[in-house]
Amino acid sequence: MPAAIGAGLFAVLQLVNGVLFAGVVAGDAALVIASTAVPSAAWCVFFAILPRAPRTAAIAALTFAVLPRAAYLVAAPSLVPALLTVCWAAFLIVLARGQGSRWLARLALPLLILTALQCLGDLLTVLSSITELVTGSIILFFRYNPLRTVWRQLLTPAILTFYWVAQVRFLLAVRDES
Repeated sequence: MPAAIGAGLFAVLQLVNGVLFAGVVAGDAALVIASTAVPSAAWCVFFAILPRAPRTAAIAALTFAVLPRAAYLVAAPSLVPALLTVCWAAFLIVLARGQGSRWLARLALPLLILTALQCLGDLLTVLSSITELVTGSIILFFRYNPLRTVWRQLLTPAILTFYWVAQVRFLLAVRDES
């Protein structure tokens, strides 16, 4: 359940960052939502229904999370996110086919490594927010846009930390299940 909550919070984070704070126009907002918030919301649904209906969860995640992410990566390729997407696709296919926890545990290791690599960039965001809070430069930002400051300096790091910890815990649980 923590992974579902983390993915849901991550979807909200991407929606708010992409639509409210990026200043995108209406047509671009739909693209931002389709390529970021919808896949994250699909992951939320995946983690929420996984214990009850693993095959349905896997098919839904493949359709609404992995395929849009793959389409986005074709347009803007990046190595670690591309490998992460391919590994998640393999993981979900194995889960949908019901091939057992042994294969899932094997696929969880590369997913765990790639997830850790992917979270390093977000870790820098968290650390820079903490540094700004400690050094007091947040007062300047707070003076100009308090809502954006609270969102960027407090809520974003909290959501990112929770999301990545929940992802790692899920993959460790899958890995330990075999």
